[in-house]
Amino acid sequence: MGLCVVVASPCLAASVSHTIVVRDHLKAVSSEATIQASMGDTSSGSWTGSLTGIDGLPTPAVPEDPPFILMRSALWTGSQTRGWPGRAAVRLDVKSYDSILYPNCSGYLVGPKHVLTAGHCMVMPTSTSTIQEDWYSDSVFARAGLDRGADYPGMVPVRVVKTAISKSVFPASKSYDGDNDWALLELESDIGTRLGWAQVAPMEASRDGKNIHMLGYPIRPPACRTGLPCDTVSRKDTLCHSWGPLKRNNFGPIQDWAPKVPGWQGESGSGVLDCPDDACRLGKLRVRGTRWTVEAVNAFDSTMSGVLAKLLESVKVPLSGLQAQTSVGSGEIHARWDGRGWELRCEGAYKFDAFRPDGTRIEVANNAASSRVDPARAKMVLVVARGPGWSRSRTLVAP
Repeated sequence: MGLCVVVASPCLAASVSHTIVVRDHLKAVSSEATIQASMGDTSSGSWTGSLTGIDGLPTPAVPEDPPFILMRSALWTGSQTRGWPGRAAVRLDVKSYDSILYPNCSGYLVGPKHVLTAGHCMVMPTSTSTIQEDWYSDSVFARAGLDRGADYPGMVPVRVVKTAISKSVFPASKSYDGDNDWALLELESDIGTRLGWAQVAPMEASRDGKNIHMLGYPIRPPACRTGLPCDTVSRKDTLCHSWGPLKRNNFGPIQDWAPKVPGWQGESGSGVLDCPDDACRLGKLRVRGTRWTVEAVNAFDSTMSGVLAKLLESVKVPLSGLQAQTSVGSGEIHARWDGRGWELRCEGAYKFDAFRPDGTRIEVANNAASSRVDPARAKMVLVVARGPGWSRSRTLVAP
């Protein structure tokens, strides 16, 4: 599965037609495509990965007054294995003529092979040329979970093979009267199945004043001014985290959303993340925009979220990758077949996920006492039980 563009027929729901540019980095050629999408649509749900260590994110008390720089710090300071959802953060590096990788931007996994970042990280913001020119590089690599100078255990830099971007970022094209500074990258190999990914969702007015998470990689942290507390351990190879209010400064087409915690150079493309519980231990993790400048974010409106959801609609979890995981946990998965589906139980589990052999997700009714999955003509399903810091999988075959 890749960034193959399927032009769908218009549906009864509110729809939008939007032109994108797809860059094939292996061939160094760009092409155009028109996307027919549903406005306000979201991509498939988030996935916590097949690894253990659901650590969540810190939510320190937010000060009423500046300096809000106190709300940012290195995410991990110890030697523990990086957990979900921090390990799905990505640093984007550019390979130079001397074959050395140099840090460029940040991003976040939104699919097994997909990274969301800022458009200006891939195309020069001062572009005055056609869609074939002004790309920063065709040798861009994603380094997921990078921290303190080391790639995530078992991971290596993965090349970006394709980029989808709104054509409106090129001055020669029709302008767009909303935020459009995003880029969806396709990677050479699947790393998201192990590390996890977030759901893409539109920004909502209700987020005004609510706290959000941001994860990124500063290239040049600013020097501490006299008398100002600041995070002196952060450097270009350390994953930094911030937590604080997101404010909307106006309600026009350009939404002008701004986080109270300022960004640093290199954090462009960082995901604007939120989830049902503040620490992101439970429920869906959503990315609603990308960091754009030091003091603003590119928020996904109903058009752009629909376009991204269309590009990501075929995201699937490779079943083979999940079956290879090491299962640990507090109990076995108990399953009972009643002729219509499976009733699932597992001591200590707060959530079940289920997948068909082709990797597509099956809806699971998650309840306090037990969960239920109706395979809908799929004889074999893979179920994954999750608890705080552990996961366990089991393949079920219907009679």
